[in-house]
Amino acid sequence: MVYNKKSTQWLSRACLYIGMGALITIVAIQWNQSVPEIEVLNSLETVNKIHLSIKNFFK
Repeated sequence: MVYNKKSTQWLSRACLYIGMGALITIVAIQWNQSVPEIEVLNSLETVNKIHLSIKNFFK
């Protein structure tokens, strides 16, 4: 595949939209599930789950 200016602009725009959609989805899910008293605990558990997922992915 030959990359030219139009294809790289299209590809970067598509990646931007996919990333924004994923970020909005994650924020919406966290917004609905968050409880103010245990929000810090939930965020630490989420970070730990993401860390373990990435660690297991590269095994």
